[in-house]
Amino acid sequence: MTQPPFPSRAPATDTEHFLASQWKLNQALGRHLMPLIEREHGVNLKDLMVLGHIRSGVQYPTELAGELQIPKHMASRVIDDLLGKSLIERSIDPDDSRRTRLSVSPAGHALLEQARVTVDAAIEQLFEHIPAPERAGVLAAIQTLAHAAQTAFGNQP
Repeated sequence: MTQPPFPSRAPATDTEHFLASQWKLNQALGRHLMPLIEREHGVNLKDLMVLGHIRSGVQYPTELAGELQIPKHMASRVIDDLLGKSLIERSIDPDDSRRTRLSVSPAGHALLEQARVTVDAAIEQLFEHIPAPERAGVLAAIQTLAHAAQTAFGNQP
């Protein structure tokens, strides 16, 4: 005896489409980028994000945790790891000796530039699967979505 076909499902909601698409994108990028960065540069994606934020002017550990929306203890662990790899340097703030300032070391700057080339190549590989006329729209949509999320949900860790 044959089974009757499953009842047809009502069209998925925007929420279902969004969550499924976001999940697939994150999984695909994670499966490709994370091992590539670790293999090529000996750091993980979080390390690169922290280095990039410090290079862009984020000088204090608490400020870094806020910018990255991660708990302070997690920021401290990443900072300690980067210090151990000599990719960042810590110094006493000349205006407040109770605070430490972070800066990217010369080795950290070199690593960021090398990793940028690696990540650019990987993202270009992704963009090759998006028709050229649509690329700017895709990037604008991602920026709009990120801004909407920050506005709707705030930026607390």
